[in-house]
Amino acid sequence: MTIGIIPNITKSEVNEIIERIISEIVKNDLDYVLSDSILNTSPDLLKKFDNSKIVSLDKLSSMSDMVVSIGGDGTMLNTAYSVR
Repeated sequence: MTIGIIPNITKSEVNEIIERIISEIVKNDLDYVLSDSILNTSPDLLKKFDNSKIVSLDKLSSMSDMVVSIGGDGTMLNTAYSVR
């Protein structure tokens, strides 16, 4: 199973949340892909992820069995619209 992760990188604690989610995904022998919006965040955070897991929203939608949206109401609505 592949889990797509779409974060709102403007939220204050999003980096920590992404790290925790990915840690749990990996611990449970699942796969993940991460929205390329993450490329607009800190280089230190990017070093923690496999760059091949960072994909465009279109690819994320087609590659994912499930999508996790991290942010507020707007992020969830945008995610629902994008991956429908």
